[in-house]
Order: sequence, then structure tokens, then C-alpha cells
Amino acid sequence: MKKKIAKQKKGRQATQQARIDKQRTRRTSYAPRANSQKNHLPETNILTLDKPQKLPENWTKDSLSKFLDDAEHNTMATYVNCRPQYQRLSDIDTVYRLMMDNLNQSSEFFAGFFLIRTHYSYLAANRLALGGQVAEAFMVLRGCLENALYGLLVAFDTTRQEIWLRRHDDEASKKRVKEEFTIRKVMDHLKEIDERTQTIAKKLYDQTVDYGGHPNERSVTTQIDVTTDGCRTNFSADVFNVGNIPHLACLKTAARIGVCCLDIFGHIFRSRYKILGIDVKLDQLRQGL
Repeated sequence: MKKKIAKQKKGRQATQQARIDKQRTRRTSYAPRANSQKNHLPETNILTLDKPQKLPENWTKDSLSKFLDDAEHNTMATYVNCRPQYQRLSDIDTVYRLMMDNLNQSSEFFAGFFLIRTHYSYLAANRLALGGQVAEAFMVLRGCLENALYGLLVAFDTTRQEIWLRRHDDEASKKRVKEEFTIRKVMDHLKEIDERTQTIAKKLYDQTVDYGGHPNERSVTTQIDVTTDGCRTNFSADVFNVGNIPHLACLKTAARIGVCCLDIFGHIFRSRYKILGIDVKLDQLRQGL
């Protein structure tokens, strides 16, 4: 009899634990979360995971973790619902990694610093763009382009490399860096080498400035609405833009900038590109962009 009671107690404890565990898990439905329905595209391929995901205790109980959870959800929703766009971004990432794995084969090591920073900026921009933080993604995409342009400017030029390295020596050194590394100078340098790529880079750079790189009109008004009743002014803002035209445009711009930056580095690592077949891969990635 005692054994039977002990078994019953064990059974009740197991049931209670299962209920607790169930409360700490969730099933994730990957349909895009968008606060606004403006220009919203039809949802497709809604996926529900069969396997529950364990969450940290109190996750989403505060506003920050709730925001992070929504961003993660949107990222996976984009992965499912915008698979062609995601795949292109992933293919571009693969090319960056291929070149980075072979940096030790290049005589121009200094530009490698900027290739790595360009790639990591590209990854960060993808994280923001896939999650629906459109204006914020453009801020990072601007940095992505600047890293590539800086890399081209200092490549094979020990004088500029020295200027860049000594930025923090004193105020005069800092001033010299500011004068040498302006967006106009890096763009002009690219134009001397490859006018076609410079035209593309300039257009993409201007887009990043318009849509988030600077707090300009298009980066602000596309996400914030203002209404007034004569007495009060009310602000409403979309934290995320997912599954709509601005979101898809941002994903495409991320791909264009990823390819453009690789084109810029092609003038530094020309022989490596040919040996690794990167020039051919880039021709394929440009299709549709």
C-alpha cells in the first residue's frame, strides 16, 4: 500500500512538473508580425514548429526582451516567407567567407582588416533587415560601404595606412585622418579605378543616407505617423516593417550593397578572385539586382 501511495505521489509530481515546463515553452507560428498593414503583401508559407522551444525564465516579461523576441520571430518569419531574398543574402555571405578564408594567400594584408569589417557590417545589417528594422538596417549598410571604400583607399598605399593608424596620436593626426578619409575622396578614388562600380556605390550610399544613415525625412516619416485633434498631438510608430514593400526593398538593397562591396574588393584581391572563382559567383549574384 505504501508503495502504491509513493507511486501516486511521484505521478502527481511528474504531472505538475510537466505543466510547469509547458508554461515555459511555446510553439512559434512564423507569420510576419507587422504593426502596420500599409502596402502589406499576402502572407505565405505559415509554419508552426512541432517542437516547443524552451525560453529563459521571465523572457518577454519586460519590454526589452519582448522587443528582442519579436525581432527574432520576424527574422525567422522572413526566412520562411521571403526565402528567395534570404537565399541571395546567404549566398553573398558565403562569398565573403570564401575570400576571408583565403586572406593569408594575398600579399595585400592591410586591406584584409576592412574586408573583415565590411563582412561583419553586412551580417549586422542582415540581422536588422531580416528582423524588419528597416531604417536601422540602412544605418549599418552605410557603414558596410564605407569600410569597403576605406579598404580600397589604403590598399597598396603605405602612406595612407600610416595616416589611418596614427589617428589617435594627437589632434593633428586626427585632423589629417579626417581630411584624408572623406566620402568624397574615397568615392573619387574608386571612380579613378572603376567608374561603373563607383556610380553604383554612390547611388547605394545616397539611398542609405536617405532611408536611415542620417535622420532624413524618408527614414523618419516612413515609420512614424502623427495625428492631431487640435488639442493634442499623437505619435504612433512602427518598430518593425515586415512583409511589406519597404521591407522587401531593404532586403534587396542589402544584397546590392553586399555585392557592390565585393566588387570593390575585387580591385584589391583580383588574382584571388579569379583563382577562387569569385568573379564568376558575383556575375551570378548580380542577376536580378
